[in-house]
Amino acid sequence: MMTAQWSPWFEFTLHGRVPARAFTPAPGVDGGLMAIRRCPDPPIRMRDRRRFQALVHRVYTGPGHGLAQILARNTALGSPKDATSWLLKHRLAGSDVPKSMSTMAWVDLFRTTGTSPPPTRTNRGQRSRRRG
Repeated sequence: MMTAQWSPWFEFTLHGRVPARAFTPAPGVDGGLMAIRRCPDPPIRMRDRRRFQALVHRVYTGPGHGLAQILARNTALGSPKDATSWLLKHRLAGSDVPKSMSTMAWVDLFRTTGTSPPPTRTNRGQRSRRRG
């Protein structure tokens, strides 16, 4: 998730792995050598960083199984049909998971939906009360 949250501004490259057995005590996972390079012309302005990162967080942590459900429930795309249509444009399946999305897919999702929350479902016939 963190790589996706920063990918419009930085390029992350894994240059090699360091096996867990190279450390004492050995951790539960391998280590890695990673390079980070600043993108010279980022596709999203830095002032929109928090909104973009909030969208990525909402998609990664929101309810649903597969991107079609997740996007329909957690973005302004609104319906599984609209989410599936958007996914096909990016060569993604409805059953794919958020980590399958490319940086440009995240950028397009942000441009398409912004960070507006999904439409809320209200109960008809209920009135809101003002407390005074």
